[in-house]
Amino acid sequence: MVIEELRKADALHAAALEGLRVRADNADRTLSRHDIHIMKLDETIASIREQMSRAATKDDVMQLRKDISDTFNEQLRAANASIPAKFATSISAAMFVLAAITLALNVFKLH
Repeated sequence: MVIEELRKADALHAAALEGLRVRADNADRTLSRHDIHIMKLDETIASIREQMSRAATKDDVMQLRKDISDTFNEQLRAANASIPAKFATSISAAMFVLAAITLALNVFKLH
């Protein structure tokens, strides 16, 4: 009778051990899934840190504004120094001189 009870206890222990093995396997699969998820999160964090290191700083933005301003000023000087601008300036000066002469002649005619 003792042997029978021991066999029953062995069967119960074997069933309990099998249940524990199943639970341990499930825990291992869950840990593997979590490890994969953590690796993806680590990759995302590394990517974000890399992007942040490439982000423009305040000094970079100010340097860019200065470069744009310098380029604009150079283009404006070049446009002012171009032939059409000189031609327009010359015609404006000639028209002013002509208007001054006309005014002077009208003033002398009236006297």
